[in-house]
Amino acid sequence: MNTQERIEEKRKKEGGFTLIELLIVVAIIAILAAIALPQFNKYRKNAEKAAVESAVKNCITEIESKVAEDPGYTLNTNECNYLASNDPSVQSVTISGNITNYTVTATGAKFGVKCTGGPGQALNCN
Repeated sequence: MNTQERIEEKRKKEGGFTLIELLIVVAIIAILAAIALPQFNKYRKNAEKAAVESAVKNCITEIESKVAEDPGYTLNTNECNYLASNDPSVQSVTISGNITNYTVTATGAKFGVKCTGGPGQALNCN
């Protein structure tokens, strides 16, 4: 057997990765995914909560500025619907009550985060 034949025979035997090596790689990827995915969902829920809180605060600020401009302003319950259409994280923004005592409620689209607040009220999210 000459050198050329030995090289070709050796090349045929070296076929790539073994099954064990591939299984170890797959197991490592599965472990990393099991750690990363719950953390990713937590970040997404926190982002939705921030978007919903922002929608409530923006709506309260908008109503307060309209009242400051026009003391005879009457509350429109659809005042802040555009906030939900501008942000995919916010499903709905509703207003209830009257101009002196109202509550703004916003709901998240994916995780169902709900925040309520009003003038002089603390923001309450769950």
